[in-house]
Amino acid sequence: MPRLLLLLSLVSLVGCPRERREIGAPCGGAEECVSGLCVAGVQGDEPACTRTCASSEDCPTGWSCSGATEEGVVICLRRDATPFGQ
Repeated sequence: MPRLLLLLSLVSLVGCPRERREIGAPCGGAEECVSGLCVAGVQGDEPACTRTCASSEDCPTGWSCSGATEEGVVICLRRDATPFGQ
């Protein structure tokens, strides 16, 4: 019984791995997103998961390939396309 309690204590401290979030899901860091991109402003001020793109066809409906990260990576944003993203 003491070993079981110890094991349960360790599991609660370490936690279970979280599922990675898809594009549009709120996030607190890149490690939370499937794409590895958590960016503020993709669908408002709060950070959300996004992904890279080459054209708006690479983005979900209602999103456009019209943003860039500080590193210059082109990403999907939830808004109408700009001339850059068309």
